[in-house]
Amino acid sequence: MYSFASILCCLTVPIATASSTVTFWVQPNITTGVAAGQKVTVDIYINASEGSAIVGWEVNIKVNPDVLMPGNRTLPLPWVWAESGKAGYFLYDWCKSGGRNYNTTFEAGTRNVTAGTMTDVLEAVVGWRNFTQGTGASGMNKKLVRLYFTSKSATAYSPILITEAYYYTSLNAPADDQRVPNIINGHYNNPVHDVAVKSITPSAPSVYRGGMVTLSVKAFNPGAYNETFTVTAYYNKTASIWQPIRSTNFTLTPLETQTKDFWPVWDTEDVEPGNYTLKANATLAGDINLANNVATTTIEIEQPLHDVAVTAISAPSTATVGDIVPINVTVANLGTETVNFTVTVSYDGEIDVENVTKVTKDETRDLTVQWNTAGVTPNTYNITASAVLWAVTGWVDRVEGNNINTTSITITPGVGGDAAVLSVAPWFKGQVLSAAYRAWTVQVKVTVKNNGAVTISCTVNAYCFNATATHLIGTQPVNDLPAGQNATVTFNWNIADLTANTIYTLKANVTIIGLSDSNTANNQLIYGQVKVRLWGDVDDNGAINILDLKKVKLALSLLIVEPFADLDGDCDVDILDLKKDKLILSGLLSPYSR
Repeated sequence: MYSFASILCCLTVPIATASSTVTFWVQPNITTGVAAGQKVTVDIYINASEGSAIVGWEVNIKVNPDVLMPGNRTLPLPWVWAESGKAGYFLYDWCKSGGRNYNTTFEAGTRNVTAGTMTDVLEAVVGWRNFTQGTGASGMNKKLVRLYFTSKSATAYSPILITEAYYYTSLNAPADDQRVPNIINGHYNNPVHDVAVKSITPSAPSVYRGGMVTLSVKAFNPGAYNETFTVTAYYNKTASIWQPIRSTNFTLTPLETQTKDFWPVWDTEDVEPGNYTLKANATLAGDINLANNVATTTIEIEQPLHDVAVTAISAPSTATVGDIVPINVTVANLGTETVNFTVTVSYDGEIDVENVTKVTKDETRDLTVQWNTAGVTPNTYNITASAVLWAVTGWVDRVEGNNINTTSITITPGVGGDAAVLSVAPWFKGQVLSAAYRAWTVQVKVTVKNNGAVTISCTVNAYCFNATATHLIGTQPVNDLPAGQNATVTFNWNIADLTANTIYTLKANVTIIGLSDSNTANNQLIYGQVKVRLWGDVDDNGAINILDLKKVKLALSLLIVEPFADLDGDCDVDILDLKKDKLILSGLLSPYSR
């Protein structure tokens, strides 16, 4: 197919242009419907005032392919026709008056019967002999081209749209002189209001109950007017009751199609398992054709799947009697709903029981259980971790065999001195904590044990650290600790010098004085993480806002128990804490200060 660049590139003589109004329009404006299978004839006309100097034009046409098919197979040129089949009416007549009949070219373009389009229909001047320099085609009510369609219905409506149109006023550089005319579209049968839903599609054909489903709807405007309308998605809650899910609005021009996802997504938590029909229904006042307003599809809601699993368990291969042995367990929710379950770690006897709560779909959790092997008979033991769902009516773990996992460890006799750290934890107001303000005085309690057979003295160190630094909290001696006995030492942890809004990890170690230690593996214990909060960040979201102030007020009024409302760390929530939080919120005190 020719382009205007290739058609006009050989010409070097410019045509003078003048400002004018040019209109392309469909004739007749309303074409009366004909029987299905019959030819429908439509013309495109131009109104161009004198001096328009038009040397080329092109149009793209669109109709509703369900009503009109571009083309008529009985014609030599099946969808577009022009004067003598060689050139268009408008420029052909003008060139013909110059003494030659073949100084224009006409291109029928391309038709797409599925999309209902005719594109790149064009005509251009390709010769210049016998023309007077500076003249060009113009005129009122002049025919550009004749279009042919085949009717699919005598009564259905379709717009006849000129979706794009251009005319050209230069022989040398047509792209630089491309002009857009006014456009008056036409109609096949009388214009109507009509909107349609082509499809509704779920993100999956089936989901477990509680799953999230994205619903996608495709809407279409086959009518004559720009329309704004609502599409609502439903499912058939019962055979006769349609339950609305979501609604969304569309604004479409004639023959425009648009696809949208309903938002938010559909949460099927409250939908009983079963097979359902999904329906999308368009609503528009004055719609003359309700038959195309609905599209349906199906979806299956399956019974929810409950499945908890112990995916991994690990421990040191050997340990000495009296060691504190870390046993690492990984559990996972492989089902479809958030669950609570209990994890039991055992050998010949129970080691520990952990409740694991609010585990979401596909979430994994890592647990560490500390096994105190004091008094354990030396031997090789199988360590088992098992997970059991909390009892909820109707809930059954539907996948067997993945609830249990095992590993083995050999416990050997202890030899000589053996000091072990049993526990290390931060305390404030008589409770173990996981976060603190820098204004608080926090204690770190470390418990050590003599696992050996002789009395020992030892030194206990406590630390906090993060990825960038390690800080010594303190050092204390433990003197004359008898065999098999424990001792607890308390450190005052000065966190005022630490960085606010930062997480630190606590650890402690013990060193025997004057004796070798037969088992150094249990000399150190890492507690876990403690966050040094921003001062006044009661809800620990990393920012100071009115919600923090509200929590202090509620704690002051005894309506809630909130340890972090005690900003000054004096073990009660009073008006001074409220004042401090107000000053921090107002920027008069820094949340990074004490």
